[in-house]
Amino acid sequence: MGFKEELSFAPGYSGFIPTLGESFGHTFGIATKQILDENLSLKQGRIQKEREAAKAARRAAAKQPEHNVVWGQEKTWATGDDRFSFPPVPGYTGYIPRSKEHFGHSYVQTTSESLSEFQGMMARKNELPPRVKAVKNAHQPLIPEPTYEGDQRPHLFQYTSYAGSPSPSRLPGRDAPRTFPSGYTGFVPRKQNIFGESYSASVKKAIDEFTAPKQAVEDRTRHEKALIHKQPIPGFTGFIPSASRTIAQTFGRTTLIAYDSFNNRDERGKPAPSQDDVPIAKKLKDQRPIPGYRGHIPGKQDL
Repeated sequence: MGFKEELSFAPGYSGFIPTLGESFGHTFGIATKQILDENLSLKQGRIQKEREAAKAARRAAAKQPEHNVVWGQEKTWATGDDRFSFPPVPGYTGYIPRSKEHFGHSYVQTTSESLSEFQGMMARKNELPPRVKAVKNAHQPLIPEPTYEGDQRPHLFQYTSYAGSPSPSRLPGRDAPRTFPSGYTGFVPRKQNIFGESYSASVKKAIDEFTAPKQAVEDRTRHEKALIHKQPIPGFTGFIPSASRTIAQTFGRTTLIAYDSFNNRDERGKPAPSQDDVPIAKKLKDQRPIPGYRGHIPGKQDL
């Protein structure tokens, strides 16, 4: 027995009616009408018809004919970065946009409806919302804009680019405002290396150093190697460069060796070995004792 136009079973119908045993407190006509309207398992129910109408509206919005796949029959692989331009292989378990919103159908139908809806959403992405369109249409100019052919449109305005206030580091070298205003707390390049001067003078000097040519900066930072030509006073307890490398020598000879190593250092500042630094003799007979030495000398007690 088929469904009637008023969506209810005929009184006295004794056939199977799904979920009728779960309906209570209603007459036979009202209960069967509610089942036909709200039961999701019926293909001709109200909910199913609303879903079909919504799907038809989405297809029309996406400009896709019904029962037509998104991809063309001539495409058998992805084109460029569009991985949805070719028909997926049955059993494909990768991501398909909007596929979670469609279920209960075959793989081909589900995929086709999902991609059709996805393309419709992408097509409507650049369109204005209906309320915005209504506001835009309501404020159309009363006087129509005149039409021109070719390059006949007059230029009413002439735009000029505004350069703004240039940075102090971009001003010429002798320009007076080549400094930041007092109280400026931003970053000034090379200022952290200048001390003991006023803010304007230190900033001006830092900007000059920052904008100077590279060769001039290298020439200015290249200093001559400092040399030591003086002998320290006997009993001097201050610092002597590279003196800690020399042992078992007198104070005067230690300073000579240390100064010779310091004056012949390399570009990185590493002291070079001194030619005056004589290695310690392995045999005591080749070692000259230091004057005033009171340590142990083997065999001295026998003399």
